[in-house]
Amino acid sequence: MIDPKYYYIPRYLNEPLRLTIFTLGEAIPALVILGVMLIAGFKFTGVILGAVWIFWWKSQKAGRPDDFVKRKLAWMGLTTIKARDSLLREFMRGE
Repeated sequence: MIDPKYYYIPRYLNEPLRLTIFTLGEAIPALVILGVMLIAGFKFTGVILGAVWIFWWKSQKAGRPDDFVKRKLAWMGLTTIKARDSLLREFMRGE
């Protein structure tokens, strides 16, 4: 019999992927910063810059949807959003 605690069931369907207590959008850039600084020989500076990145990113993301960066870039005209976002698509076409 399989233990029911073996599988992780998210509380919400749109819950972001996590790496320990941080979302992947917070953790991956912080780990890249840490890795570059470790290669350069600045361990403590890498830890500090990674922590600063995480706290800055959390403050920017507070109260916004997970894809707010993609939407902000689309509003500035630097990228496009997939066709399923019909309201934004109609606005961009001028309807």
